[in-house]
Amino acid sequence: MSPLISYVLLVGMIVSATAIILSIGLPIIEDMRDTATIEEAINNLGELDAAIRETASGGTHTSRNFHLISREGEFTVDEEDNSVIFEIETDSDIISRHTSQDMGPITLASDAFVELYRTEEYGEDCYMMENEVLKACIKDVGSPNSYESIDNSELIVRYENKELDDELNPDVEVVLDDDEESKSGEGYTYPIQTGHNLATGQVSAHIDSENYEYNIYFKLYSDSDFLKIEVES
Repeated sequence: MSPLISYVLLVGMIVSATAIILSIGLPIIEDMRDTATIEEAINNLGELDAAIRETASGGTHTSRNFHLISREGEFTVDEEDNSVIFEIETDSDIISRHTSQDMGPITLASDAFVELYRTEEYGEDCYMMENEVLKACIKDVGSPNSYESIDNSELIVRYENKELDDELNPDVEVVLDDDEESKSGEGYTYPIQTGHNLATGQVSAHIDSENYEYNIYFKLYSDSDFLKIEVES
């Protein structure tokens, strides 16, 4: 894909309390027409949200027709998460890459092609992060209110390259100051956000070992073919 071509994804949840996601990849200001089209799509989905709320409050057998029309781009319905999607190729500078911004019922996000959901792999509960290339599942351990035994060398439950149809077995561990005991302790893992159409998937681990307290951040970007791991102590 050309680095100058990006995608806009606008999602309006077809439920009350509508959630709308606008996703743009690699934005560059070149075409004001696309900017106007995106703004028009935002307005249309805002009106759709209002229509859904009005219909929902109307009681049984209340119905209403609503037409979504755009000169550019395409509206589709995602039945899996009950959403309306608007997609357009654009060079419009709407938001920085791999970032998101809430705008009332609208979330503006860059390169939002990551899914993050809770599942089970090999008998372990874990948080799966998935884009078009990779699947990475991070072990579900404890909670902020209930610490459990945790070993950072055992957190990656599954790591798969989808394009190669190859499941990898990375040997990943974090050791602080050559202290082998720092790998384990008490703690928990948690996802920053779950759902579809995310700009970045992130699962964090908080570990309180005998001599250190630190965080590990597992991050998967929309267009990445690798899992990024950051450590903060």
